[in-house]
Amino acid sequence: MSALDRMERFVKDLSFRRLGMVSGVRKRFARPWQTPKAYNAEFVIEIGDTPYGKKGTWKQEIELGKFPPSALYQVATELIASNPEIFGEGVVLRQVMKK
Repeated sequence: MSALDRMERFVKDLSFRRLGMVSGVRKRFARPWQTPKAYNAEFVIEIGDTPYGKKGTWKQEIELGKFPPSALYQVATELIASNPEIFGEGVVLRQVMKK
């Protein structure tokens, strides 16, 4: 086997590994009978009379629904912007959590 043949074989092996193929068979990490993972997380907000970290007289958790996991800040800002009459009179958005 010449040096050029060895080099071609080496490059071919690298490209198979990069694509997730080993000896021509693609690796599977999920089984056909398993359901795909949900890409949306369930969000819950916590409201109260004081900001998060301070002990207040009351707090309440409210379920919001399912959103993409990276939408934490977007959900919080849209919630405050869409309900100014609620969050202006002694009600504070304490935190937004993923369940």
